[in-house]
Amino acid sequence: MFERFTKDARVVVTGAVEHAERGGAGSVDAEHLLLALLDREGSRASFALAALGGGRWLD
Repeated sequence: MFERFTKDARVVVTGAVEHAERGGAGSVDAEHLLLALLDREGSRASFALAALGGGRWLD
């Protein structure tokens, strides 16, 4: 199923897995996906999340 994702979606999911592993989480949760979206500078998702105050989580 993963191969049906777009290239950008695969990058975000991979980033979310990395965030989860670094945090010692046993599973990928919504916060890991949000962090991975914020990592993608210049994307519409990162712009929208940052506009809502999401960038504060990275400080």
